[in-house]
Amino acid sequence: MNTNDPMESEARLRAWLVSEAAADRPEFSQALHDRIMQSVRQAAPPTLRHTAGRRWTIRLAVAGSAAAVAVLLAVWLVRSRLDNADVAHQTPLQPPKSTPVEEETPLPVVTPEPERLASLVDATFAGSQWAYLDHDAQLATGMVLSQIPLTFSAADVP
Repeated sequence: MNTNDPMESEARLRAWLVSEAAADRPEFSQALHDRIMQSVRQAAPPTLRHTAGRRWTIRLAVAGSAAAVAVLLAVWLVRSRLDNADVAHQTPLQPPKSTPVEEETPLPVVTPEPERLASLVDATFAGSQWAYLDHDAQLATGMVLSQIPLTFSAADVP
C-alpha cells in the first residue's frame, strides 16, 4: 500500500487547477490599468468632502444631544418618583369622620432606637429605589437609537 497516493493525486489536481486558471485569465491590459489608476488618483472635489464631513459632524451632534436629553429625562423621572414617594410617606392617614368613636384613647407611641430607625428607613427606600429603572432605561435607549442614523448615503462616506 502506497501512502503517497492521496498526496500525489492532490498535487496533480492542484497543478491542473492552476493551469486551467491561467488559461482562463485574460491578457494584462496596460491601458486599462492606467485608466483605473488615473480614476483612483483623482480625488473628490473639496466641497463634496467638506459636505460629507459636515453631515457626519451634524449627525454626531444630534446623537450626542439626544443622549444628553435622555439622561436628563431619566434623572428628572427618578427624582420626581423619589419626591412623590417622600410626599406619600409624609401624609398621615386620618380616620374617616363619619365613624363614631365612643371614647378616644391615645395610641401608644413606639419609637425605635436611632440605629434601628436608620435601618428601617434604609430598608423602606431600598425596596422602591430602583423601581421601574429598567423600563426607563429601555425607553431612553429607544429614544436615543431612534435619533441615530444607522445607514449612510454614498456622499456621506469620506
